[in-house]
Amino acid sequence: MRILFFLCLIAFLAALLWYVGLQGYACGFSPTGSANCPLRMPWDLSDEDFGVIATPLIVAGLALIASGYAAFFRKEPPAED
Repeated sequence: MRILFFLCLIAFLAALLWYVGLQGYACGFSPTGSANCPLRMPWDLSDEDFGVIATPLIVAGLALIASGYAAFFRKEPPAED
């Protein structure tokens, strides 16, 4: 189970890089220029942007939390005598 936690951790970090990378890419092609383009928070995004940019980050984060709970807080199987 712990390998699932570490795989979800890697997926979360990849989704975080995806989010920051797409925001930077959008700022690079902004009509106002990249100097005046702050990183927007996921709740500030519009409908389509939220679905494409923020949803992978949220799903990966929830999977990380669930797998961490399952990996580290599960009951030990009863010992066989």
